Amino acid sequence: MEEQKILRAIAGASETPLIIGDTSLECYVLEDGTRVFSGNGLQKALKFPASAGGTALVKMLNTSNLQERLSSDIINKLQNRKQFLRPGAGGKLSTTYGYDATLLIDICNLLIEANHNNILTPRQVEYARTAQIIVSSVAKVGIIGLIDEATGYQYNREKDELQKILKAYISEELLPWQKRFPDIYIIENYFD
Repeated sequence: MEEQKILRAIAGASETPLIIGDTSLECYVLEDGTRVFSGNGLQKALKFPASAGGTALVKMLNTSNLQERLSSDIINKLQNRKQFLRPGAGGKLSTTYGYDATLLIDICNLLIEANHNNILTPRQVEYARTAQIIVSSVAKVGIIGLIDEATGYQYNREKDELQKILKAYISEELLPWQKRFPDIYIIENYFD
C-alpha cells in the first residue's frame, strides 16, 4: 500500500471556524486545494451528542437502513480522508485527518432522502432535520456567493458577510422547530 503524503493546511485554524447555526466547526484548506472538516466536525454539524465518540457517524452510516444507500462517492470520501499538518499546532497533535468538506452535504442529502423514504430510526430523523436545515441554508448562501463572485462584489463585502448570512438563514430555518411554549405551560395545561 502506498504511503499517503502528509499535506499542509494553508488556511484555517481553530480561531477561524465555520459557524453553522450554533455550531463552530474547524475547517481547513489543504495545499492541494481540498477543503476539509474533521470527523468530529461532521458529527458536530449534524448535532451528534458530544459523548457519541469519534466513530458514531460512520457507525450510523453502516447501519442496515443506510449502508445500502451509500453512494460510491460517499464511500470514497469516507475511505480517503487526508492526513494534514495543522497551522500553528505542535507536538503529537500537529497532524490530524480531514474529510472532504462536500461529504457533509452528501451525508445530509442521504439523510434527507432516507427520511423521505421513511426508513430512519427516530434518532436518525433528528439528524435528517438538521441535515435539511444545513442544505437549505448553505444553498441560499451558495447562490449569494456565486453572484458575488460573478459580479466582483466579493471584494466589496465584509470579510465575514457570508457567515452572517448563513447564520440568519439557519435561524430562519430553525424557527419551526423552536419551542413555542415553556415546559411549565405544557405540564400545567396538559398533565393535570
